[in-house]
Amino acid sequence: MTILAIDDEPTMLLHLKSELEKVFPHAELLTFDECDEVLTYLDAPQSRAPQYAFLDIKLRGMLGIELARRIREHCPQTRIIFCTAYSVYALEAYNIPALGYLMKPVTEQKLRDAILHIESQLGTPPEGEAPHDHKLVVHTFGSFDVLYNGTPVSFEREKSRELLALLVDRQGLSMTNSEIEAVLWEDPPSQQYLYTLFHSLRKTLHSIGFDDLLIRSRNRTSIDVSKIQCDLYEFLQGNPDAANSYAGEYMNNYSWAEYTNGRLYSGNFSDFLLAAQIRK
Repeated sequence: MTILAIDDEPTMLLHLKSELEKVFPHAELLTFDECDEVLTYLDAPQSRAPQYAFLDIKLRGMLGIELARRIREHCPQTRIIFCTAYSVYALEAYNIPALGYLMKPVTEQKLRDAILHIESQLGTPPEGEAPHDHKLVVHTFGSFDVLYNGTPVSFEREKSRELLALLVDRQGLSMTNSEIEAVLWEDPPSQQYLYTLFHSLRKTLHSIGFDDLLIRSRNRTSIDVSKIQCDLYEFLQGNPDAANSYAGEYMNNYSWAEYTNGRLYSGNFSDFLLAAQIRK
């Protein structure tokens, strides 16, 4: 996940960056104090489309309102949130449209509340479905991130997070314990440690109401792909927004993901499409 933070006051920018890091600890957080630098980044062919842009209203070079419009022109899917001391621009901001308008000082709690509201509005379940029927949002382009109601999921163990990433990469195809161990470790640990990771991952998923995401059958494990919203899956289905968000990087947290990234980068999707057919 890529996030832009924009403010021409160094102290305010540093503070915004600090609070955003608490909410999005695994995101690629890019800070800018000049509007021209933001536009240069967006024009670069290798740049990734940001999921969020947090910006002040009054900036050097142009108003934040105008910069937000320019960001939306480049990346229509980017979610704009203003962080400002000026309430008089709120109406104009929402006409962009911006999805949030936070008054300074911005805090971690304000950010979490705003993101929760945005994600709940964008992901409102169909009539008759309960809130826990929301899907997990999984980002694989860039680094691997999992969000529930707009907030990054906190994993008890980093290796259990990687285990989930591997199962997402397999797109619903099941893996044996031995196959999982061969990917995650050069020298596999004791089998008991893998069971510990499964227990830790289940504990994390239980805490957000997704106990049934993991599908375990004897010695095999997969995930129920219907319960997640994933940029990789949308990319393979031809979603243009997902296609625009891929900039040649995939789960760059993990070396084993280079194989999938090579397939994506080369445009050789035959294996992926076969997996999609199996899922159906």
